[in-house]
Amino acid sequence: MLKVLLFNPSSERLIIKDQYCSFTSKASYYWIPIDLLVISGQLQENFEVRVLDPNVEKMKESGIEEFFIKFKPDFVVILSSVLTYQNDLRLIRKLKNRHTFHASFIGDIFYRYSERMISLEGIDSILLAYPCEGLANFIRHRTPSTSILTLEGAAAPNLVADDKNVPSYLPQHQLFLSKKYSVPFDGGKKSTLLLTSLGCSFCCNYCPASRVSYQKRKFEDIVRELDFLRSIGVKRFWLRDFTFGLDAKDTFKFLDLLKNHYSFDWYCHSRPIVLSPEMIVAMKDAGCFLVMLGVDSLVQKTLEKEKRQQSYFQIKNKIDELEKNGIAVLLHQILGFEEESTLDMLKTTWLLRKTKALYLSLNFLSYRPGTGNFQFHQLLSYSEYELDSFYPHHPSKSHHPNILRVIKVLCLIIFYSRFNRVYSIVKSFKSFGEFFNILKTGFLQIWKT
Repeated sequence: MLKVLLFNPSSERLIIKDQYCSFTSKASYYWIPIDLLVISGQLQENFEVRVLDPNVEKMKESGIEEFFIKFKPDFVVILSSVLTYQNDLRLIRKLKNRHTFHASFIGDIFYRYSERMISLEGIDSILLAYPCEGLANFIRHRTPSTSILTLEGAAAPNLVADDKNVPSYLPQHQLFLSKKYSVPFDGGKKSTLLLTSLGCSFCCNYCPASRVSYQKRKFEDIVRELDFLRSIGVKRFWLRDFTFGLDAKDTFKFLDLLKNHYSFDWYCHSRPIVLSPEMIVAMKDAGCFLVMLGVDSLVQKTLEKEKRQQSYFQIKNKIDELEKNGIAVLLHQILGFEEESTLDMLKTTWLLRKTKALYLSLNFLSYRPGTGNFQFHQLLSYSEYELDSFYPHHPSKSHHPNILRVIKVLCLIIFYSRFNRVYSIVKSFKSFGEFFNILKTGFLQIWKT
C-alpha cells in the first residue's frame, strides 16, 4: 500500500494557505487547510494517508525529520504559497537528501505560475486543480494528467470548466479533526469545512477567485459527505464556497436537504446580490447562523476601477433582512485601495457602522497571484507588506504603513462604538467558551496591528 503524506509546512508566522490566496492569521485562529482536505477525499482506497501540519502540532524541524523516518512516505503533497515557497523548498530539498519520495506542490504561486515554478529544484510535480483529475493513477503509475504538471511535460493546465461538475471525492475529515485547528465561530463544537462549489462568477480585479470558473459539486457527493460528517459527530461546518447561493435552484435544494435530514449549525460567505428574502428564510431554517459579506469598499471610484458591483443601500437592506431572520452578519473591508484617501476608508467604515451587522473584519490590500496587480517577474522584489493582507501597504505610497495601522484601529473603534452592537454580540453567545474565543480574536486583531 502506497503511503501518501499531506504536508502543510510550518512558518515563522501563523500563515493560512490555500490554492488561491495566503495570509497571516490576524489573531490566533488557524483553520483546516481546505486543499489538503479535498485531496484526501480522492485517496480513500489503497493508500495509507497521513496529515502533517507542524503549525498545529507545535513541531520543529527535528520532529518533521523524525516523522519522515517513521512514516516513510512515497508521495508527498506540499501546500505552499507565495509567502512561504522559498522556505518550503529549502525544507523539501533537505528532506529529499535523506529520504526518497515524490514531491508534488500546490498553492497560489504554483497554481497560477506552474510552468515557471516547475523548474525549481525539489519540485517533482504540481497539482493544478483540486480535486485533481487522475491523481490516484498518477501516484500509482505516474500516469500524465491534464491536471498535473511535471518536468516531463504533461498536457497544458486544464482549469475548471463552467459546464463540468467537480470530480467526486469524500474528504477524510477524521484525519484533520484530531488536530487543534481553530476558527473564531466554531463555538467549541466539533466542526469542519465543507464545499458545495468552486470558483466564482464575479470578476473583482483584486480577488484571485474571479479567475476561477464557477463549478458545482454533484448533489449526491454532498449528501455522502453530510452523512459522513454526521456519522463522526460533527455538529458545525463552515461552508467555504466563495459565494454561497450563486445557483438559486441548487441552493434551495441543498437548504431543503439540510432542513429535513440533518441538524448542523453552519455559516458561509455570500454577496447581497445573490441573497433573496426567500433564500435567507430557507438558510435560517436549514441551520445557518452567520453570513460573511465582502463589502471591501463603498467608495464609488474604487468600485468602478475594481469592477465591484454593489451599492450601500443594497448591502444595508440585505443585512436588515438577515438580522430580521436571526442570522448574524460579519462584514469584510479592505484598507489601502490606491484611489482611497484616509477619509474614504473611514467613510466606508462609518457607513457600515450604521448597519445591523455584528462584526467587522479588516484586511489590507495585497498583491495576490492571479490578480491584475501581481507581476511574476517582480516576485523576488515584492516585500511581505505587498504580498500579505496582514501587513499595511498602499500602492500609491501615499500612506505610510504606520498611518494605515492607525486607520485600522480607528475603523475598529468607529464600528464597535455602538452600545446596541456590543450588547447584541454579548447576548448572542451561548457559552463562556464562545464568548472567550471571540473576545480573544478581537483583542488580538488590535494587539497584532
